[in-house]
Amino acid sequence: MKIKWHGEESVSIKTSQVKVIFGLCEHNDKLTVGMDKESLLILPYKLDTYSDFIQNKVKKSECFVIDGAGEYSYKSTTIIVKMIKRLDNIKTNIVSMSINHILVAYLGSLDRELDGEEIGFVGNPDILFIPVGGSGVLNGNKANSLVNSIEPRVVVPINYQYEEFSAEKNPIDGFANEYGFKKDFLGEFVVKKAELPYDTTEVKLLSVEI
Repeated sequence: MKIKWHGEESVSIKTSQVKVIFGLCEHNDKLTVGMDKESLLILPYKLDTYSDFIQNKVKKSECFVIDGAGEYSYKSTTIIVKMIKRLDNIKTNIVSMSINHILVAYLGSLDRELDGEEIGFVGNPDILFIPVGGSGVLNGNKANSLVNSIEPRVVVPINYQYEEFSAEKNPIDGFANEYGFKKDFLGEFVVKKAELPYDTTEVKLLSVEI
C-alpha cells in the first residue's frame, strides 16, 4: 500500500485493487492528483461547495465520490463517514476506513478538538491523517494533543505550509516541536500491516507529490 500527499487536504492511498483519494488540491490551474472512473474520492466537504473547476474535473473523471455521512463499501474497502461541525459551524466529514486490513482515519479539515463520541468513532487507527497548519485547521499544539488522545500507530501530518503550498498556514515546525521528531521527508510511504509499529506512534512526513 502506497501513500502520497498531494498538498493541503489531499492524500492518496494506492493498493493493487483500488486508488483512494482524500480531498483535492488545486494548484496552478490543475489538480495535484489524477483520478479516473476506477478511483474512490472521499471529500471533507460536499462536492457542490468546491470551485466549478474542481466539480467539472470530478464529474469528468467519473470516479466514485463520497461527500456525505454514511457507511460505504468499494472494492473490498469499507468506509464510514461522520459529519461534524467545525468551530465556524461549517459541516465537515471525518472518515474511518478499513483497507488491506489496515485501519485509516482522516481528519483533513478539522479545526477543533474531538469530543468523546467523535474520538470513539475514530478509534485507535493504524494510520491517522491530521491537519497541523492552523489558519482554519488544527495547529501544532492542538494536533499533538489529539494525537496523544487517539494513539495511532502512524501519524501523517497534512494541511500545513510546504514550499508554495498553503502559504497562509504554519510550516511543520510547530507540530514537530510539540511532538518531537526529525523532519525527514519521504516521497511516499509504503506500508504493510505486519510492518506497522507496535505500542508506539511514528510520524511520517511526506513531501508534496504532483
